Amino acid sequence: MPTKTLEAAHDHHLRGNTIAGTYQQARAILAAGVAYDDVTNTPERDGVAKFIASWNELLDTVGAALDPAH
Repeated sequence: MPTKTLEAAHDHHLRGNTIAGTYQQARAILAAGVAYDDVTNTPERDGVAKFIASWNELLDTVGAALDPAH
């Protein structure tokens, strides 16, 4: 898990088992109109975009280090 994610969980006081015993609450939230696909797809899409940006930055850094003109 990324450090920023761990820090966010800590900042929001998420400790222990946060899933057990929350079935009814989860059903109520979904029934209130929370778009499940948005909840699951948005973090994945954002995570992939961040990975791509980091990968491209790494490639640029390595490419610059290997460039004989520098």
